[in-house]
Amino acid sequence: MRYSILILLVGVCSAQASQPLVCDVKGSDDRFLLYPEQQIYRSKSYDVYALMGGLTLATVSRQSLKFLRITQLSLLPQPDRLQLFEGQCHPASNTD
Repeated sequence: MRYSILILLVGVCSAQASQPLVCDVKGSDDRFLLYPEQQIYRSKSYDVYALMGGLTLATVSRQSLKFLRITQLSLLPQPDRLQLFEGQCHPASNTD
């Protein structure tokens, strides 16, 4: 029963997201995209996205568009199993 409710919640949140976000990793030239269909949770203050089959979660502040992204690399030996990145997102445009 809990899984059914979660699936419905994910569907509602994804439908509300409007456009992809381009996110720049702080201290790096790396960037990645967050797509509306990857959004799994939305609150008044932040959105949560799931990437790579759930191995990566990104939390984006709705006010500032700053993000925190954590990746669980369970295939690697300890201690480098988690990667944490932060940075800034902005709405994608045709020029990105």
